[in-house]
Formats: sequence, structure tokens, C-alpha cells
Amino acid sequence: MKKLIAVILASLMVASVLLACGGGGGTTTKAPETTTKEAETTAPEKEETTTTEAAAESTTAKPTGKPYHAVFMYNVSNENWPHQQQVNDYVKQLCIDELNIECELMPMSFSTKNAQLPLMLASSEPLDVFSQSYPQDYLDQGYILDLMDYKEYIQPAIDWIGEDEIMASLRGGKLAGLPTQLERTHRYGMAMRTDILKEVGVDPETMNGNIEEAYDNCTAIFEKVRAKYPEMVLMGGPNNSPPPNNYQHTDYMSDGYGVLDDYGSTFEVTNYFESPYFRKSCEYMKKWFDAGYIQKDIAVATDSYESLVKAGNTFGGCCPMKPDSYAEKRDQCNHDMSIFYFREDMILAYTGGGWSVSGTAKDPVQAARLLNFAFTSTEFNDAINWGVPELDWVEVEPNVAYYPEGMDVSNAGYHNSYGWAYPNERIAHVWKGNAPNMYTEIYPAAEKDSHRTIAYGFVFDNADYQDTIAALNNIKSEYLYKVASGDVPDMDAEIKKFNDRLYSSGLQSVMDGKQEQLDAWRKANGK
Repeated sequence: MKKLIAVILASLMVASVLLACGGGGGTTTKAPETTTKEAETTAPEKEETTTTEAAAESTTAKPTGKPYHAVFMYNVSNENWPHQQQVNDYVKQLCIDELNIECELMPMSFSTKNAQLPLMLASSEPLDVFSQSYPQDYLDQGYILDLMDYKEYIQPAIDWIGEDEIMASLRGGKLAGLPTQLERTHRYGMAMRTDILKEVGVDPETMNGNIEEAYDNCTAIFEKVRAKYPEMVLMGGPNNSPPPNNYQHTDYMSDGYGVLDDYGSTFEVTNYFESPYFRKSCEYMKKWFDAGYIQKDIAVATDSYESLVKAGNTFGGCCPMKPDSYAEKRDQCNHDMSIFYFREDMILAYTGGGWSVSGTAKDPVQAARLLNFAFTSTEFNDAINWGVPELDWVEVEPNVAYYPEGMDVSNAGYHNSYGWAYPNERIAHVWKGNAPNMYTEIYPAAEKDSHRTIAYGFVFDNADYQDTIAALNNIKSEYLYKVASGDVPDMDAEIKKFNDRLYSSGLQSVMDGKQEQLDAWRKANGK
């Protein structure tokens, strides 16, 4: 790839960066070859069936002529990386060489994206590929396209992901997005600074006991840390991070308005916000908030706990944890972190958000080809996560990446450690400190041993409930974050108000519709 090398060298000269030798950094392991078709500007006729062979035969030639310009929005941990331009140039040339697509990266922090994306979609600004948490809502609004209309262009990605997981992403026969290939199972927990735990006499190896005693055990840890560090924030992070927000012990059935209790072991749809799990976690959050353990403005905060820990005066924070989160959290927090769990591993029914083709894409076929490439290219996933090979990272052993000599977290020019937020971290390099077999063996083993909801594969079709769900979302925003943070004078009274408002705005109708569809799915699938 002479063009690609020339671009990288030009970028290096501009940056005046001296590269050190590293072990094998120029070689990567590619996913199965991405195939393409002659350039088209209209969507293909939707066929009843499309085989992998037919898709391969119809997409063998790279389009010629002027490259299609595509905008790819993705999240970054720093919007001002010194080497962002070099990464932009590298990815642009990579996609030209492989697809004849001129890919423009649009990096955004999570807070910026949350604010800007709805405005961009509403005003039809140019955008081709992006990720979202609730793709069905965007599909119903026409902001993204039904990928089933472009299936032949994403068939290699579908083959890699697996038909079962794709089927668990469909609603009403439509595919709003390809599910992000992060861990399929996770535990919800809190990352805590290991050095402080040891200082207060807590052995990280033994701090996780009975899950039912987790809140009491966490309280004991907080008490010890507060005695040693009276001014430190013990739990920080964004407003959606506290335990009550994360549907403890339940399959939240895509939107949380009607859940399956006890790790999805029942087919009865119930209201999570009236469950003992929800009340218990809210009760402890209020105790911790009143004790001063919790970030005071957590109900409205947007900064990640990782950035707060890295800044120095925060002990830890909560989020879903993958089977091997230790190296990732150390990388993000700049401290060795230990994980305290509030629930066991679980696989939900609905695979959730993912990556979509924007309704504003000028050529949806080319956008779909780029989406497919993002799921099947090792180089692409490595680049948006770790940066330019040899400049920002080198391969220190097969499938393991690390900083070049003389570089570390303090002087990195580009380094996100956001593989879980990108299309397919499972084909990318793992960062040094993680097990080299994390994606090939550790993840599959954890998934095999995880609680799996008995409704796996069921997807609620909410097309008839859009207005109701919009109203419920507004109420949830008004009440949940304050209740879940503990920042309320009377917790039980506030929970009652919250539920009364939900029911008066149609919660029961959504739950009844979900139960009806689940019963029909159960009957059709012999469950």
C-alpha cells in the first residue's frame, strides 16, 4: 500500500515524531477479505433470500472512479489527541485502497455526541455510519436505514457476527443496526483503586463474596476508605452509572419498561421500578449519598468515572464490566483497578444498540460497504482504537499491542482503549496486560457459563408504542437519575411518584403489549 505508507510518512514529518523500533508492529491479522460491488447509487431490490455465496459473487469488484466521500462518527476518550490528524489520514487512505471510499472520521466524546447527534440527524447533516443505543427509535423516525435492504453488502459482517445474534437484533423483520461486537455477557460492578484498597486493609482477591451481600460489603469498603481519605469522592461518574439505573438481576427487554426478573428466568413481564432490586439499590445509594460518599452532582453529571479517577480525587465508579476488565480500567484510569461486583454475568434477550447507516447518506450502498468493512477489518478497528501502527502502537507479540519505545500513557499521541464501543474489537489487537486469548477463549468461556435469559432472541416491536415510550422516557429523565443517585429527601415517596407518573402515562399498556408479543414468540418457538 504505497499510498498509505506515503500518507503516514508525511504525517510523521508534520508531527516531527521520531519513531523507535518495536517488535513486529507493521503486521496485523486481517479478518476475512471484505468484498465489494460495482458502484451503485440506489438501494438494491430487497430479495427474499440472499446466500453468502451470492453476496460474494455480486460484490467482488472494487468500484472505480472518484472515491465516495463517507463520514464515520465514533467516540474517543480525548477530542484533542495530538495524532488525530495522522489517524484520520491513515484511515482515509486505508479505505480508499480497500474500498475506493474516502472515509472522513468524525471523533466525538460521549457527551458531545449525545448533544450533537440528534441535532445533526434532525437537520439532515452529512453522515454515513454511526453507533447508537436505541436504533429502533431512529429507524422509526427515518434517521437510519433498514439494513435488510442492503444485506448483500454487509453479508460478510453478518457471517462473522452470526445469524443468531442478528436475529436477536431484528424488530418487525427490520435490522436497524449491526450489534457491536463487545462482550456478549457482562457483570455490573464498580472499579476501585487497588492501591487504596490495600492501604485500608482490603484484599482485592477476597472482596467479592455473596452477591446478595454486595451492598453491605461495599458499604464496609467505603467506610474504610472515607476514614483514610475524608475528602475523596468514593463513587463518581455520569448520571446513568449508579447501580439502580442498570436493571439489576433482570433482562430489561430493550427499553426497561417491563422486564423479566431473576436474570430472565421467568416469562412474566413486571415493572423493574417496583421491584425489590430497584428499591434496595436506591436505598443504599441514598445512604451513601447522605454519608457524602457519592459525587454531589452525579444526578446531572456527564464526565466518565475513568476520567475522574485519572484526575486524582475519585476512588472509583460503576459500569458494566466485561470478563476481563482489569487491564482496560488500568489503561483508562491510569491506576491499577480492582472490580467489585453487584450482580453475576448475564446475557440479555436483545443485543441492543450497534452501528447503522444514516438516512442522510448520499449513497447508502457505499455507506453499507463501509459499515461492513468496519466489522471485518482488523486494521480499521486497530486504527480508531490504538492509532497508527509504529507511530502510536507496535505489535509486541502476536495479536498484542503496546506503546512504542519511549511512549506511555503520559505522552501518548492517540490511545482510546474504547474497543467495546467500536464495531468489532474481537478481531483487533488486545492491549498488553490483557490476556492474548481474551477474545478467542476468555469471552466465549464466560458467555457459556453466564446466566442466559430464557427469552434470548425475542425483540419487542414497539412501533405501536412510540408516543407512549417517548412520554415514559421524559418521566424517567425527570425522576430516575435523582432517585438512583440518592439525592432525594424521601426516597420511598419519590419512587412512588415516579411509578405513579409512569403508569398514568401508559406504562401498563407497554408492559401488556410486551407480554402479549412475548407469549406469541414463546408459543411460536416452543418455549
